[in-house]
Amino acid sequence: MVFVKGHVPWIKGRKASDETRKKMSESHMGHTATSTAFKKGHVPWNKGLTKETDKSVAKISATKKGVHVSPNTEFKKGHRQSIESRKKMSVAKKGYTPWNKGKPMSPETKEKLSKAIRDLHLKGEWEGYKGGLRHQELVNKLANQLRTDNNKVEVEKAVHIGKSFRIIDILVDDNMCYEIGYCKKDKIQHLENNGYEVIHLPYASFEELN
Repeated sequence: MVFVKGHVPWIKGRKASDETRKKMSESHMGHTATSTAFKKGHVPWNKGLTKETDKSVAKISATKKGVHVSPNTEFKKGHRQSIESRKKMSVAKKGYTPWNKGKPMSPETKEKLSKAIRDLHLKGEWEGYKGGLRHQELVNKLANQLRTDNNKVEVEKAVHIGKSFRIIDILVDDNMCYEIGYCKKDKIQHLENNGYEVIHLPYASFEELN
């Protein structure tokens, strides 16, 4: 029967008696809906296969390539949510308690995260450091001014000091460090103790550049 909008099923509003429900339950005992229903221990036909090693998998992959199942809700790389959407998401999250609140990370997890971020920095692929477009704008603005003097200027430079790993906002001529905005005192002291000259510029010091 083809579905027709507005059609009212004949059974709508009716409740089956206890006797009828018991009969239906007994009739479905041990019954599977289809021959392809999940069975414990069953091994999928494509387990371990890839499009490089199997023609069938490669054919299926080719037919799916570029197909958008849900264009309105799927992830879009580079897409930025509107201010209105961000406000709605913010309101929806009010009072929400993260699942990991109060749960300390294990040393192994901390080391994995640290290594992953270090590798991204060294590859030049890390985009989330210190976050905030304002911070990035100030760093880039100062870096452009320093470049006018033909200095060697590197932005968000990753440096190794012994066993430690530090990210410097702006490194000039391999020894002059510019740290912008909030910066921990131990980081400044650590850099100075290892031969770097550090200039710390709070956000307020950039008012004259605007």
